[in-house]
Amino acid sequence: MVESAYNFFIVKNMDNKHLRQGNNIKNILKQFALEYKITELLLDYSVVSYDTYYIDNNSNKIKVPNSTINYYIDSIYDIKQEYSISIFKRQSSFYPIIIQLNTNENETNLQAHIYTQRIPQDKNNLESIIQNIILNICAYRGIIIGLGWNNIESSIADIASKLRENQTHPEYYTIDISTLTEPQINSIAIKLLLSKSKNNSILSHDSQLQNGGFFRVKSGEILLDYTKPNYSSPWRNIYGNIYGIGKAYPIGISAGDGINVSEVENKIIYTANKDGFVSIVRNNMLISDIVTLDNINQKSIQNIKEQAIDTLIVKNDNLTKDVVSSGLTLEVPNLKITGNVGATNIISKDLFINGQVHIKSNIQSIKSSILYLRGSLESKSAQIRYCENGNVASDDLLINFLNGSKVYCTRGKISQIKSNNNIYIQESLLVGNMTGKYNEFTLYPCLYGDAKDELDSLNAQILNLNKLKNIFLNDKNRLNDEKKKNELLYKELNDIDISNIDNALYDWNKNVLNKQSLKLESSTKVLLKYNSLIDELDKSIDEITQKIKDKLNKMFEIHITFVNKCSIDFYIKYINIYGITSRIHITADSNNAIKKVMLSKGKNEDSIKVLCYKDLKDD
Repeated sequence: MVESAYNFFIVKNMDNKHLRQGNNIKNILKQFALEYKITELLLDYSVVSYDTYYIDNNSNKIKVPNSTINYYIDSIYDIKQEYSISIFKRQSSFYPIIIQLNTNENETNLQAHIYTQRIPQDKNNLESIIQNIILNICAYRGIIIGLGWNNIESSIADIASKLRENQTHPEYYTIDISTLTEPQINSIAIKLLLSKSKNNSILSHDSQLQNGGFFRVKSGEILLDYTKPNYSSPWRNIYGNIYGIGKAYPIGISAGDGINVSEVENKIIYTANKDGFVSIVRNNMLISDIVTLDNINQKSIQNIKEQAIDTLIVKNDNLTKDVVSSGLTLEVPNLKITGNVGATNIISKDLFINGQVHIKSNIQSIKSSILYLRGSLESKSAQIRYCENGNVASDDLLINFLNGSKVYCTRGKISQIKSNNNIYIQESLLVGNMTGKYNEFTLYPCLYGDAKDELDSLNAQILNLNKLKNIFLNDKNRLNDEKKKNELLYKELNDIDISNIDNALYDWNKNVLNKQSLKLESSTKVLLKYNSLIDELDKSIDEITQKIKDKLNKMFEIHITFVNKCSIDFYIKYINIYGITSRIHITADSNNAIKKVMLSKGKNEDSIKVLCYKDLKDD
């Protein structure tokens, strides 16, 4: 059982770099991830070399020297490239420096924005880092390397020099990478997209589909109406595509699943061929049974609420941009996200995030699976591959890598524990390896969630019962004092010599005696009732106190087991039955490695011992 839990986290060896070739890096990485049974977001790559081709009239690939690529800008052939890349395990969820590539509407110009919010500590290799990232992004997006490119080396050197200086930088520096000829247009293109509201459905220039929106559509509905432009001469974009000749047009939106494409005179029409939800994901229009988006923004949130979406898929592999924007609250029962999540509030039942979660995010879910968590998570069950600077509370918890985090769990399994973690355990914890320092384990059965709520409820009941008991005792004591006064008065009246008093005084005295007798009898009954109620309260208090003791005594069943014996110091914290916290420094080394840790009762009710076992058989 121990081994199977630990093996859950073992990934096929990825220590070496692997060479792969192809013309679509996304597909190469996807295939490689399937081969090694890991997520694509754990992979990194670097372009080693590339070859350039043009496609002739017979669809043949003609290889040309990379250095001669600009000779073919004005040709009538499409230009393509194939790449040889080195694939290796990503060392960090962050790129060493953030670079974003932007194009104009016709995709004839290409710029790089070098953001200054994150600058590598080692600034000696800034030029090569920036250039390699630009090449890697271009290759990934299919942008033709070298096509119409300016002398970017000098621009990169200038920016690197500025980044090395201890000065205030702008948000980003700009590099003009490529400048191709703008098309000469005789008649412009007109692109209309489906737009829907509660009352009508129209084709519009300003459709929500272009801003992360989606609509429910039926088969046969027109989704896009594109009037072809007319150019005075052929022109080319940064992807090597040639326009103004033949049947290719820069629509900017490709037709994906569920879309029929037809041409009517000078128009290109996209039509739904099935019922479902239409959306545009990475410039690809598609129809699916489940809403699929490539980002979530405020308009998307409104759209999701209006249509009461139960299941949502968000996918975007752009690691330089959050697919769920910061400042939003997203509430969807079944949610699958591929990409990074900003400082967002997420409420879900079944949640899957194949990406990084921002440190200021807050997530609530019943079932969660997250690649990289740096925010707060509350979930009944959770699987997290990397947790750094996170705050997690989960009954059943699996973590592959933990560092600098606070974790609450009932039953936990952690493959690798690094440093500066506070781990709170209600039942059990299985640890693969612990290699870092300053880790603290708190063993207590009522730390969070339902267990803590139950203990708080019992303690509140004890408090209320004791308050009620004190009220009863005060009333009883006051009544008892009155009874004593009445007894004294009754005795004084009863001792009067009635032979010396007249009939009127006799009748008065007899009447007073009768009233005092009734008061004494009533007081006695009330006091007996008070005593009975106080006895019942004491019984209830004893029963609840025993329940609390039974709950707290479960701390002696809590255990930490190390799959590989622990040979590094750590701390154990516990809370005794009176709420007093103790922290014990546990010393471990290769000669005194620890297999298991538990708590044991001491001689006194409030004393607790920490037991460390070298082997399970010693338990």
